[in-house]
Amino acid sequence: MNLTREFLMELGLTEEQIEAILAAHSADMASLPEYAGSLADRFEALQQEFDDYRAENERRDEEQRLRDAYRALLARQNIDPRRLDVILRATRFDGMALDDSGRLADEDRLAQAIRRDWADFIVTRRPRGACVPLPPYGGRPVRTKDEILSIQDTAERQRAIAENHELFGF
Repeated sequence: MNLTREFLMELGLTEEQIEAILAAHSADMASLPEYAGSLADRFEALQQEFDDYRAENERRDEEQRLRDAYRALLARQNIDPRRLDVILRATRFDGMALDDSGRLADEDRLAQAIRRDWADFIVTRRPRGACVPLPPYGGRPVRTKDEILSIQDTAERQRAIAENHELFGF
């Protein structure tokens, strides 16, 4: 509701009281334009600051999504997990973009670049045989203890004992 002469008359105020109220009100209103101008300037500055803050947060979020997608690509290329953070710190994400599925666009080209540039960090796993201290029977004829002791030639008997030492307890 506006402060009007009619409103004040309805309240039962005298003409002098109405004039005093309107004069005081007008004096307050005279200082409002300069105050309103400074508020508008402050509002514009805060609006700009907020827009800059929002843009910075969106940039950080986009870079984090790129980092996560690149980390997943590195893991799929068998990069040593202990080296992922080092590679991410050394990588520039300026030319990278995400596609609609959240993966990196042009992943094949990036995968080739990873295999070329970070080849020293790719983990290759080769199957190894079991470590067997005594290999299994290798094709030599199996002799019993009695057969070995019955060999007449001393050198041949000692060689047979050495080959089948488990029969003699050493």
